[in-house]
Amino acid sequence: MAYPTIENIRQVEFDEGHLWNVKIQDAPAPFNDWFPASDVEIQVGSIDSKESTFYMSSYKIPRNTSSFHITLTYFDTPDLKLTQWFRKWMNEDILNKGEYVTILTESVKQFDFQKLDKNLEEQFSDSYFVYPEGQINIKGSSQSESPQYSITLVIVGSVNA
Repeated sequence: MAYPTIENIRQVEFDEGHLWNVKIQDAPAPFNDWFPASDVEIQVGSIDSKESTFYMSSYKIPRNTSSFHITLTYFDTPDLKLTQWFRKWMNEDILNKGEYVTILTESVKQFDFQKLDKNLEEQFSDSYFVYPEGQINIKGSSQSESPQYSITLVIVGSVNA
């Protein structure tokens, strides 16, 4: 078996995590067009397994999958425009202030993203229909750095499917 040399490894162009641009349908200005995200994590695959025992051995076989998620980490304006918009989307548009839950087709919004390289050239892009899941928090600190906010979005479909 031949082992790779350092020259073989140097010839491989590895992925770089530079810039992510995102756009969310109906978001408030200045987030109503492409804006830079601090981090984007998009789940693109998932398999759950079932363990079966046969005689004195156990085996795992693929069983099913689960829903996919996007985790978006972003910087917000001093008056928290995007965070307040997510709050409204969750509490008023979907949960209707606790009175009833809006149907899925009326709850989702289009989420577009672009992965850019160091020269700001698009490397990859995609679009999904999503709704927020979990919680969104407002946080503060006595530090002088800009706070980052995070939200989880459930993918319910692909725009380009």
